[in-house]
Amino acid sequence: MAEALLPHVESSLVHVGEFPGGVGAPEPTFLPEDESHGQIRERVADLVMRACVKDYEKAVAADDVFLYQTGMAAITRLQEAIGALRKDGPTVVFGAVFHSTYHLFEEGEGGIRHYGKADESDVDDFEKYLEEGGACAYVFTEFPSNPILADKYGFFLVVDDTVASFANIDLLAVADVLVTSLTKSFSGYADVMAGSLVLNPNKGGYPALKEAVSSRFRNEFFAADASHLLSNHADYLSRCAIHNRNAAALAAYFHSAAEDPASPISRVWYPPYSPGSGNLQAFLRKPTEDFAAPGYGCLLSVELGTVAQAAAFYDALNFFQGPHLGAHLTICMPYNFMVYGKDSPEVHAAYGLKPQQIRISVGLEDQEVLLQRCAEAVRKMADTA
Repeated sequence: MAEALLPHVESSLVHVGEFPGGVGAPEPTFLPEDESHGQIRERVADLVMRACVKDYEKAVAADDVFLYQTGMAAITRLQEAIGALRKDGPTVVFGAVFHSTYHLFEEGEGGIRHYGKADESDVDDFEKYLEEGGACAYVFTEFPSNPILADKYGFFLVVDDTVASFANIDLLAVADVLVTSLTKSFSGYADVMAGSLVLNPNKGGYPALKEAVSSRFRNEFFAADASHLLSNHADYLSRCAIHNRNAAALAAYFHSAAEDPASPISRVWYPPYSPGSGNLQAFLRKPTEDFAAPGYGCLLSVELGTVAQAAAFYDALNFFQGPHLGAHLTICMPYNFMVYGKDSPEVHAAYGLKPQQIRISVGLEDQEVLLQRCAEAVRKMADTA
């Protein structure tokens, strides 16, 4: 957007005054939409209803999809909308979530109540909290926890499905709202940002949520970004199939290495090797001709015995480095160490986010090349750590 505006600065930039504290400032005009916005909404709605695990009474329509300039923008606007409906109680978070999401809730008016392990004992503790009259604005998780509680106590269940993505999982049976960073696998090429909310018309809270979100919605997603995102998305399903295969192959390699007592590899965090992986099976979409093998997405974490070993492995790993996921190139990062290393690391390590983990987001490279690079990094680590 800045690039598009720059040529017009000299000819059309007008000083409209100064407004300390925003008092008296003119109302913002926001951004116009074009046909790309509508096509993306239709595409998201189609993907959500594709190869579902069950038949639903109502289909998600294009006007149930709301587009934003980033995934975090989508979460922020949803937080504002739900806050208008439910003014009391914290946001309850199950499991590990994106650090910016965590801080958004932490800084919110109701604060955060976090169940990091997201196991049965955490669910029991949460139910006890509710039974004793504890308030809850809504539950946010990056995978559904216990939808029965949501029905019983009447809170909204919001699920971030970014990692597994629309191609692989169907969450309409449990989620009131799906939050997705379209920046990731949906785009696939790491050169445009966007986010979406999908409201589930099969849930009792849908009318109130639809009104709260739609009445506040103003387009902030620039048309040229929407057009570019739509172009990137053309090969989405074929890319997701490669992501699934590559990640599964690397996970199998690291799991095999971890079974050797002499190996510095402790474990790999990726289904079916992670605790609770069995819960994912019920939400995998049905195989189709154009997507024969729904899987678990592009992201895995490799856990080493020590931080020193993790550092040596990371230094030897011949992948691009950074925090992104879902791109066409494989990217790695000591995510937990960098994000939580100075922010109560022991708290996050207690539910699995240990500093000696290296996060890998697989790309579209040849599977054998990726396996060879990982094996080479393990060998080099053994020589230096």
